[in-house]
Amino acid sequence: MSEANKARSRRVFEEITTEGKLDAIDEVFAADFVGSFGRGTEGVKQTVTMFRTAFPDTRVTVEEQVAEGDKVVSRVTFRGTHEGPLFGNLPASGKPVTITGIAIDRHAGGKIAERYLLLDQLSLLRQIGVIPS
Repeated sequence: MSEANKARSRRVFEEITTEGKLDAIDEVFAADFVGSFGRGTEGVKQTVTMFRTAFPDTRVTVEEQVAEGDKVVSRVTFRGTHEGPLFGNLPASGKPVTITGIAIDRHAGGKIAERYLLLDQLSLLRQIGVIPS
């Protein structure tokens, strides 16, 4: 079970976020999903679309994963170039970024039911020039 859950969590980073395969969202996330990606599969699709619009060359590397019971924790690195609007009000800077994050997923019924993603947003805002270094 833990290995299947880890593989499912990796799919979010590899197929959905990096490759932009939005059709995989319905396979991976529960219809009643809740978390920092929004609510339901439509909320996840909106969040992923916003992020990939801002960083169309997004590449996510899963650095480490730990699983226990129905939970998977992933430590990840996001890399990309800020080429589109971010959060609806930050115009493209054209700058490359590298940020780290931690995702905590709860799996139920063969899908991700909850995901809480903590990203180093301060570093992101510094790298795109919103906040001085």
